[in-house]
Amino acid sequence: MIQRLRTSHRNMFLVLAVLLPGLLVGGLLSRHKSPVVEADARKSLNGNFLTEQTIDLDGRKVTVDLYTDKSEAGSVRFVPQDPLVAPDVVVYWSEVNSPSTLPSDARLLGSFSPIAKYRPPSQGQAGAYLILYSVARQQMLGSFSLARWQ
Repeated sequence: MIQRLRTSHRNMFLVLAVLLPGLLVGGLLSRHKSPVVEADARKSLNGNFLTEQTIDLDGRKVTVDLYTDKSEAGSVRFVPQDPLVAPDVVVYWSEVNSPSTLPSDARLLGSFSPIAKYRPPSQGQAGAYLILYSVARQQMLGSFSLARWQ
């Protein structure tokens, strides 16, 4: 009786030795790819460079550029050089620059995405700011001046 169990266990371990690496490789190949904006894609943008901001996320520096979009007048786009890994990042527009807290006049423009375009309100563009804010952390990640916006 013990010999039959040993044979059965040996056969199961051989099957698992072949099956588990196959499952691992299949899982890695079927993973979803996150949208990453590459450095070459930054050069091919159809827009004007406005400003650059370096954001500190848990000791990791991320540089984010702000561009205007020529195809849609008045819209802007954020382009991070490295993936922006912060929870629940949203974009606000404000006429006041506050270094640490979200201003009371801030207007929500939408969730942050490296491929999204944002359309700030038309009034007060000369002194306006776009703000990246992490809702989960309740902190400002960075603010971008639109003073050079033409």
